[in-house]
Amino acid sequence: MIWHATGKCTKPGKMQRPVDGRAWKNFDTKYPNFTKEPRNVRLGLTADGFNPFGNLSQAYIMWSVILTTYNLPSWLCMKESSFILTLLIPSPKSSSKDIYVYLRPLIQDLKTINDFPDRSSLSGWSGQGYKACLICNEDTPSIRVHRQGKTRLAKVGHSKWLVARPNQKRKVLEASVCVFFHIREPKKFSQFIKGVKLPDGFISCFKHKVTDNDTNITGLKSHDCHIMMQHLLPYGLQNYLPDKIAKPIIELCSLFKKIFFATLMEDDMLKAQIKVVDIMCDLELIYPPALFDILIHLIIHLPLEALEGRPIRPRWMFPFERYMNKLKGYVRNKVKPKGSIAEGYVAEEAMTFSSHYFWDVSTKFNRSNRNVDPPPQRVSFRCSNRPEIDTYRSEFKSLFPKKDMKKEFPDWFGSQIHQHHVDSDKDPEVCTTSELFALACRPTWTPISINSCVVDGVRYVVHSRDERRTTQNSGICSPGPDVEMYYGQLQ
Repeated sequence: MIWHATGKCTKPGKMQRPVDGRAWKNFDTKYPNFTKEPRNVRLGLTADGFNPFGNLSQAYIMWSVILTTYNLPSWLCMKESSFILTLLIPSPKSSSKDIYVYLRPLIQDLKTINDFPDRSSLSGWSGQGYKACLICNEDTPSIRVHRQGKTRLAKVGHSKWLVARPNQKRKVLEASVCVFFHIREPKKFSQFIKGVKLPDGFISCFKHKVTDNDTNITGLKSHDCHIMMQHLLPYGLQNYLPDKIAKPIIELCSLFKKIFFATLMEDDMLKAQIKVVDIMCDLELIYPPALFDILIHLIIHLPLEALEGRPIRPRWMFPFERYMNKLKGYVRNKVKPKGSIAEGYVAEEAMTFSSHYFWDVSTKFNRSNRNVDPPPQRVSFRCSNRPEIDTYRSEFKSLFPKKDMKKEFPDWFGSQIHQHHVDSDKDPEVCTTSELFALACRPTWTPISINSCVVDGVRYVVHSRDERRTTQNSGICSPGPDVEMYYGQLQ
């Protein structure tokens, strides 16, 4: 519970943990008495509605309120074992959009984790209209767009955030130009995605996500979409779009990749805040205004939000969305979904607590990872057909009846043979054969050639073995003496 007080970053401007964010530091400054005791609990609240029956119907929505403890290390606070399910508000008794009235005391004291549509339900601030952005408020840029008899607001006009620079003219937004893929270009892009090779466990197999006619990519999860945007899209689009159009898209993908780093630098985020304005202005020159809804507008605030709240991984909704899917699996009686979820949650808590005391039983807490090197194996003797070994084996059993023969006998046998070999020089009657002495010396440890290894939980294989696989795990990089990164392959 005091990890956040002892695990702070020593390098100024580096943000790696929740305690490094500006919001945490401002809270410590505002409430010094609370900060004196590091064991005081700091909680984060997340709330979201879901259908407990596993369908997309909005007729029955159950709201769950979950707490997580930010005193724990960053690799523990976002695990399901650290979540605390505090409230289950079933429909039709759920307050729906007026839930913020009941959660107002909690929201004022706790940090909230939720997606943008649910933020309006929790805070009471409408997520649509002229004041949809909580940060811009009345200054939210927007225009009315009429299309097919419908009117909607487009959040355009991001050029007002442009910073005046020497010898640089202010950007003038002109009419957008329609640019689209030809029939053959989507197939080439899909074939590029289909043939890409990424590290093992990095992403799901894209080969099965591409349709048979190579014209579409379906079945992507949220993690797959992030990998597609941050790693694959910049390389796939530069060959099929003009540079003027591909450049802002690639820069936007690089911006998201930088924000999702596990370690952030304040200087990088300040530069990204200036860069994101240029990107949004360039996108307004390409796409029609109808594309720029409130979710696209919020991109311009992401770098500053990262400065306030530290790295995004301890704050995003994905672990809680997966946890809600687990809550849906607890529903056995569809007449009483709340009772089923409550009983399943209590049973899960009891099993989680008791599993920490049964280390001889394989559970998800003591199960080894997929990429773990096996422990070094001891040398075992398999000479059952030699009578001279049986004599020493019988003697070992009589002296140490409770010891393991397979693990302990080789060391004891080697020490006995070496002692007899030394005594044979003094007493000729005590002698050992050359075969027993060679057997006691163990096998010669000659270099062994291997084609795979595990380093820090990542499996690496040689290039010849990697050619036959659908993943790529032979590439390595190493810093050189001139602080440059050198790339190569394991041979």
